[in-house]
Amino acid sequence: MKRLTISAFVFAILGAVSLAESSWAQSATQAAQQDKTTVRLATVRTPRDGGLLDELIARFESRTDYRVEVSVGKLVYEDAKAGKVDVVLSHFGHSHLGVEPFVQEGYGLWPQAVLSSRDGFIIPKGDPAKVAGLTDPVEILRRIAESRSTFIANDDESHNYAVETLWHAAGSPDREGWYVDLDAKNSKVAELAASKNAYSVWGATAFKDWQDKTGDTQLSMVLPDGPVMSRLMVADVVNPERFPEANVEGAKAFVQFLLEPETQAQIAAFKSDRFPAAPFLPAGRNNVDGAISSGSGN
Repeated sequence: MKRLTISAFVFAILGAVSLAESSWAQSATQAAQQDKTTVRLATVRTPRDGGLLDELIARFESRTDYRVEVSVGKLVYEDAKAGKVDVVLSHFGHSHLGVEPFVQEGYGLWPQAVLSSRDGFIIPKGDPAKVAGLTDPVEILRRIAESRSTFIANDDESHNYAVETLWHAAGSPDREGWYVDLDAKNSKVAELAASKNAYSVWGATAFKDWQDKTGDTQLSMVLPDGPVMSRLMVADVVNPERFPEANVEGAKAFVQFLLEPETQAQIAAFKSDRFPAAPFLPAGRNNVDGAISSGSGN
């Protein structure tokens, strides 16, 4: 009788363990399935600062069963390489962002052009060169040079490249007496422009975010037309061969949504009283039929 009691006890324990394991396995499976409804997006600050990204995500989530989890920072590709995200949204090119090695080393699929962010000319109080309202960036730089108004170089590689291009287009005017390089970038350039009543260039959304945080009312910005003053942004889905646990299907669905003509129209129409003109331009037509490649980046 004692043996039967012990045996029954052992079987009961084993049954409980088996049931617990089954329950745990079922919970794990459900958790994995639930996780596939979340798309982990890593993005640089530009589209989030402007307010556009929140609008796009809200519409995507209302139309699908997916939820987008957003992380914002500079080292977006490092997070992607560590397996922390499913898709990256960043500017294309520029060595510190790492789009090229991310794809070439097989971490991501072919990047898809989504939109372009716009850069603008910071205008000091009084606008001594009288450029407010102009739409031609070459004419803006020419007037600044002709009026000998102080212009502070933005030594961020992208902004510096744009100004060099405009300078050549304007006839390479003598820089003596108006063009100042103080080895400054971005927010520091804005501070210097305010203190020295000077012009400069910076991204539209970053400038407005800086104004909101500092309370600056001295400076304004003009957003000229043309490709020189815009920066292409791409979406890059991680390579499923490298990251088999990633929600690649959800990431692709999100990118396809961004490339839809309706969404591209929303990007073009996005405006705010925070900006003098639309801060983003649609770029979806720069892809091959808007399709996302299923192959690796090698």
